[in-house]
Amino acid sequence: SVNVPENISSCTKIKDLFSPIQLIEMVKTLFKRRSFRGRRILLCLITILMLTVFSFNGNSIVGYLFEREKFNWTIQSHNNYTSTNIILSIFGSMIGLTLLKKTFKISEINIASIAIVSGFLDSFLKAFAFNTYQMYAISSITIFKILSSPMCRTLITTVIPHNEIGKIFAITTALEAVSTFIAAPLYTFVYNSTVTTFAGA
Repeated sequence: SVNVPENISSCTKIKDLFSPIQLIEMVKTLFKRRSFRGRRILLCLITILMLTVFSFNGNSIVGYLFEREKFNWTIQSHNNYTSTNIILSIFGSMIGLTLLKKTFKISEINIASIAIVSGFLDSFLKAFAFNTYQMYAISSITIFKILSSPMCRTLITTVIPHNEIGKIFAITTALEAVSTFIAAPLYTFVYNSTVTTFAGA
């Protein structure tokens, strides 16, 4: 989406890649005023993406520790459960997009809402699960949780002009990486603090 003049040398292109001006330009693009409350909508969507990545990565960091503590699972049991979760997520995204969007004509914002509620229920119900069967059952009924990220990204493209998509997605990816970096120590701290009282926390 960026127009680069043909007369610029490769050396200049490499220098521009590490230039702080590009970062400043991305931040300005993120916070600039937009019509129809576009800036608020954009910031809300990016925040949702960050929280989704934060939650997913945090859960994956302490997931096995929780399962081992609460259900006495082995690595093999955890791998079987993770593989099942991946298959259910693929199935959920295919059904979600086909059934909800194409058949029932549900809008992206409503599908994103369904996905976010599904993700919340997944974490909340697993916190109170007390056997292996319940863990698999919860994963089976919350299969739409994977749809929040693609739906939010689709909504972002409707809020901003096409020539800003690259900048916004670049800064969104950077912010998601920061949320992952924060999730690791925070989830570990919460787990270590609550493992003896309530491992599901």
